[in-house]
Amino acid sequence: MFHGSCKESVVGMVHIEVPDVEPDTFEALLAHLYLDKVSFNESIVFELLYCSKKYMLPFLTKECIIYLCSIVKSHNAILFMSKTRVYDCPEFWDTCWNVISSNPDLCYQADTFINIDFATLHNVLSREKLKRSEAVVFDAALKWATHRLNAKGEIDEEEDAAILGSKKREALGTSFNYIYFEKMSAKEISKLVVPSCVLSS
Repeated sequence: MFHGSCKESVVGMVHIEVPDVEPDTFEALLAHLYLDKVSFNESIVFELLYCSKKYMLPFLTKECIIYLCSIVKSHNAILFMSKTRVYDCPEFWDTCWNVISSNPDLCYQADTFINIDFATLHNVLSREKLKRSEAVVFDAALKWATHRLNAKGEIDEEEDAAILGSKKREALGTSFNYIYFEKMSAKEISKLVVPSCVLSS
């Protein structure tokens, strides 16, 4: 009897899957839609921004951007640009560029730099008029390339240095052209660039 009752209780219920949205994010989305409120945190704001674009919710988009602008700092500005690259967020990108311009080296040295996508890497390296250290830029780019190759399983630290250098330069692609070695000191060249073998490839 209890079994039958339970079966009847679910008659007419429809289970809808939303595979591209995490449960916590979906709950926050529903809170926005039905209660006109949302509690932001860094772990869900990017998914909420995605939902706001997917379901055409401009007010939620605006709220996401306002929140992101309030938490962007040197350690996450470039990563945040990468995470929002596919969305139309010019005002947020302006905020990111202002943070980056105020201290480019600190932004390049952020631990999160290695997690950005190639398009963002190219964008930040090719940005003109940034008062930056090319040694810092080179070091960040090299770490990014190493991380990218490791993620693909294409790197072996026991390989010949020249081969590793060639792989890293190839991973950097056209962004490599925006590392201005001529602005580096002889000491920086000998300490950082020469051992990497990226110029001998």
